[in-house]
Amino acid sequence: MGKILKSNMNISKIYVVVLLITSSCSLSAQVTFNSLKDVFDYADKHEVSIQNALINERIAAAKAKQTKSQLYPQITGSAGYNDNISLQPTLVPANIFNSSAPAGEYKKYKFGKKYISDATVALQWNILDFQKNLAVKMASNEMKTSKWSTASSKWNTYMNLASGYYSILITRKSMDFYKENVKNADLLLNSGLNKYNKGLISKDVLDRTTIQQINALKELHAAESSLQKLICQLQGDLTINDEIVIADNVDKHVNTETDLYFETVHPDIKYKESVLNYNQLQLKQAKALNYPSLSLTYQYQYNWAADRLMDYANAISYNTQFIGVKLSIPLFTGFHNKYKRKEAQWSVRQAQYNLDATRIAREKEDEMLKIDYLQSKQNYEDESRVLSLQQDADSKINDKYQKGVISLDERLDKYQDLLNEQNNYIKSMGNYLIAQYQVYIRHINF
Repeated sequence: MGKILKSNMNISKIYVVVLLITSSCSLSAQVTFNSLKDVFDYADKHEVSIQNALINERIAAAKAKQTKSQLYPQITGSAGYNDNISLQPTLVPANIFNSSAPAGEYKKYKFGKKYISDATVALQWNILDFQKNLAVKMASNEMKTSKWSTASSKWNTYMNLASGYYSILITRKSMDFYKENVKNADLLLNSGLNKYNKGLISKDVLDRTTIQQINALKELHAAESSLQKLICQLQGDLTINDEIVIADNVDKHVNTETDLYFETVHPDIKYKESVLNYNQLQLKQAKALNYPSLSLTYQYQYNWAADRLMDYANAISYNTQFIGVKLSIPLFTGFHNKYKRKEAQWSVRQAQYNLDATRIAREKEDEMLKIDYLQSKQNYEDESRVLSLQQDADSKINDKYQKGVISLDERLDKYQDLLNEQNNYIKSMGNYLIAQYQVYIRHINF
C-alpha cells in the first residue's frame, strides 16, 4: 500500500512539472499588442518587406562607400622574378671593338644576367575625373532613394496591418451584439414554443421565431470564423507563428480627437523627388562624357641581376623610377555621347512628370481623406444616437410584449428594426475607424 501511495505521489510530481513547463511554454509563445503602434513597432523589426527594404538601404550605403573609394589614389606593390634561360644575342658592328675590322661585319654578343629579380611600387591617381565625381554624388543619392523606398514600403505595410487590426476590433465589437441577439432570440423562441403549445400562436409565427434564432446563431458563428481568419491573416502579415493577443478595445478609438493638418510629406513624393535628382545627376554625367580627365602616375622599381640563383650577395642592384601626367580629351565617340545626353534628358523629363502627378494625386488624396474622416465621424455619431434610441424603443416594445399588449409577430417586426440599426452602426463605425487610422498613418514622419 505504501509503494502505491509513493508511486502516486511521484506521478503527481511529474504531472505538476509537466503542467508548469507547458504553462511556461504557452506564456512564452504569445505576442501581445496593446495598440496599433505596438503592431507597427513589431513590423519594423520582423515584417518581410520592411526588412528587405532595410537591407537594400545597407546595400546602397555599402555601394556609396565603394564608389567614393575610387577617388582615392590607387597604390599597388609587386615583385617579380625572371630566369633568362638563354640570353638574347645582340649584333654589334665588329669595328667598335676592332678598328681594323671591315665595315659591315657584325659580332654576336650577349648582354645581361641570367637571373633578374625586381620589386615595384606604383601609384595611380585620377586627379580630375568628372565621371567618378558625379558617380559619388549619384551613389549618395541612391542612398536617399533607398531610404524613401523603405518609407513607402512601411506606408503600404502599415495600411495593410491597420486594416487587419481594426477589422479584428470591429469584429469583436459586432460579436457583442450577436451574442446578445442570440440570447434574445432564444428567449423569443422559448416564449413562442410556450404560446404555440397553448395554441396562442400559429405554426407560421413559431417558424418565423425559429428562423430568427437560427439566423442569430449563424451571424455569431460567421463572426467567430471571420475573427479567426483575421487573426491568422495578421499572423501571416507579421510572420508570427505564436499566438496573437490584442489587448485593445474599439471603444477607445471612437471618441478620440484627430488633427487634420498634415505637416509631414508623403513618402511617395519624397521618393519621386529622389528619383528626379538621380536622373538629373545622370544628365550631368552624360554631359561630362566630353570633359577631359587628368591622371598622375608614379612608379619606383628596384632590380637585382645575378648569374646564380638567389645569389643576392654578388648581384648587381639598380633602381628606376618615373612620374607621369596624362591628360585625356575625348574628341570623337561616334555620336555616342550625344545620344546618351538625349536619353538622360528624356529620363529627367519623365521623372519630373511623375513627380508632378504624384504631388497632385497625394494632395487630392489628403483632401478626400479629410472629407471622408469628417463625414464618417458625423455618420458614426448619428448612428450612435439612433442606435441608443432604437435600443430604448426596443426595450419598451419588449415590455409591451411581456405584458401581452402586442403579439409575438409584432414583436419580431420591431426587433428586426433593432437588428438593422445594429448593422448600420457597425458599418458606420468601420468607415469611421478606417478614416481614423488613415489619418493616423498620414501623420507619421517616415
